[in-house]
Amino acid sequence: AAAAAAAAAAAAAAAAGHRAAPTASQAKTSTFYSKYYTVYRYGAFRYVPKTNVASIDELVAAVRTMFDDERIGRLVTHTGREAHSLDALRHEYEQGFFVALGADERFIFPALRVGETVTVDVQDFEPGTVKQVKLRTLSVRPRVFEVLDFLSPRECEHIITVAKQSSMMRSSVGHSNDVATKSDVRTSSQTWIGPGQRNDDNVFERVRARVHELTRTPTELSEDTQVVKYEAGQHYYAHHDASDKRTTGDNYYYGAGGNRILTMLWYLNDVSVGGETVFPFANSSWSPEKHMTQMSSAAGCTSGGLRVPPIKGNAVLFYNLEEDGVMEGKVDESSLHAGCDVGPGEQKFLANQWIRNKRVWVPNDSKPGGGAMHLFDKTW
Repeated sequence: AAAAAAAAAAAAAAAAGHRAAPTASQAKTSTFYSKYYTVYRYGAFRYVPKTNVASIDELVAAVRTMFDDERIGRLVTHTGREAHSLDALRHEYEQGFFVALGADERFIFPALRVGETVTVDVQDFEPGTVKQVKLRTLSVRPRVFEVLDFLSPRECEHIITVAKQSSMMRSSVGHSNDVATKSDVRTSSQTWIGPGQRNDDNVFERVRARVHELTRTPTELSEDTQVVKYEAGQHYYAHHDASDKRTTGDNYYYGAGGNRILTMLWYLNDVSVGGETVFPFANSSWSPEKHMTQMSSAAGCTSGGLRVPPIKGNAVLFYNLEEDGVMEGKVDESSLHAGCDVGPGEQKFLANQWIRNKRVWVPNDSKPGGGAMHLFDKTW
């Protein structure tokens, strides 16, 4: 009888896997969702009867079976917080759901519906204090989120001041042959600020830490911060931030699946005309499978899609890799984006914070058996 009951519960849960993702209000009020653990993986949901599991390990085992995926080794909440027991974080997962991950897999915020928001605690402007930031879904594919009030006005002004005092040079674009070149595709100027550099300070350190808190990524996967200035008429036309390993030759890093998992753009000042960040394949009938060849040069800024205006203190978070290929460096082609022309009499400051999916062992050809763990291998 117990086996039959368990089989019936499993069948009901499997059928429930076809349900749409619960909204916050459904999660709070629905009798169904109160009886099942809701678990997400790669765009799909499964539902495990709460009466069938007594520990987080049992829940992980059940989820592994229901998704038929032996790689699953841990659960986090929908905001990326690690679940070590069923009692810990109960309020959070009951307001949302679990996300199933492999042991070394990176968390990606699920993008389920445009307009939905989640709240995440991060380090505030003053050391030791906490602020809540709201993450609002702007696009489901690509996964694009607006982070409201991510930076304080003081932080924005400080970053601009430091950048102006640094050596800002004409921006370049990278190629698979490790050579960075100047191009009319990108006409801004930039400087780099990171650990160990003379222009780095506790403000940059604090904001970078906030990025990692929000995105649930280790600090060792962060590139230096790139601060960029656009004068009137300047832009960075349609491009991807990740590199396709099919085009990077014998580069060890990309060949082993290393890549940029995510980008965070920090908007440092208001721009009243132009300067939007555009995602031409977001919220659009166009797709990279059918329309990528039409996205050359300025087309990314004229083809529609999602347009995000620069608002001082806000940030945009988007993912460059496919959710089911994060650790293999599989590029999400729909993450194509552009920084459009800044309007007359305007100036735009922003910062790029790129986070990598992993470090990769890169051998030293001049020393047999030698090498080191690299965050990237010269290619940007």
